[in-house]
Amino acid sequence: MAGACSSRAEPAARDAGLCNDLAESLAGLTAERWITDRDDGTSGVARPRAVVEMTLEPASDAAPDAGRDPRKRRLEIGAPAPAGGAFARTGEDPAVFVLPRGVEAAALRLLVDRDSLGAPPAKLRKVTLTKADGARLVMVREGEAWRLAEPAGDPAAAAKVAALVATLDDLSAETAVAVGPPAKEYGLDRPAHKLLLEGEDMPPAVLGFGAADSLRGLSVRYARRQGVDATFAIARSKLRALDDVW
Repeated sequence: MAGACSSRAEPAARDAGLCNDLAESLAGLTAERWITDRDDGTSGVARPRAVVEMTLEPASDAAPDAGRDPRKRRLEIGAPAPAGGAFARTGEDPAVFVLPRGVEAAALRLLVDRDSLGAPPAKLRKVTLTKADGARLVMVREGEAWRLAEPAGDPAAAAKVAALVATLDDLSAETAVAVGPPAKEYGLDRPAHKLLLEGEDMPPAVLGFGAADSLRGLSVRYARRQGVDATFAIARSKLRALDDVW
């Protein structure tokens, strides 16, 4: 399979790890079981939830006369199968089969970089945290040390700085949940918290953290970065300091 990875919607950098996971799952693809020679309208493949288009390349030791033209393949993923996985078919054969659960999961993920929310910690020089009610904290970096610049004279300044620095060290999202404008239920029209990240050799980054939710059993909060047309889910455990510092 060719090394490139892309999607129809590309609002941010692609996630190399997710791309590799998908490529590896497709490389060894086998059907869980065959269902029917042709779709009878109940498998959902006529209106697939996802379509994966692949370019396969001949093996490096292929005979010279085998040619080097890549071969196109298409995988259409339909409705979930009752016992797990999903109904699917290829673009070359009308037969419907059950796609393994792991391949289904890899194919349905948005391949958007899960590190889109963060910024290189070494470049950061100022961080402003704002609540929905307007309250704010400002932290500035002087050399290698951070200090709380606002509010001044806070007796818990050292603990708050330590908590915020730890938060900034890992803002990686669990996954991207949607591309395009955020749905109202994500709570990002009036975020619970906003982070303004400023630093050297980087444009200011504005992050918004919205509604809390549960995603595959994990407590998350929805988040966006200004200029990135995608909504992410990030573990609430990584954001505990945003609530605790007040």
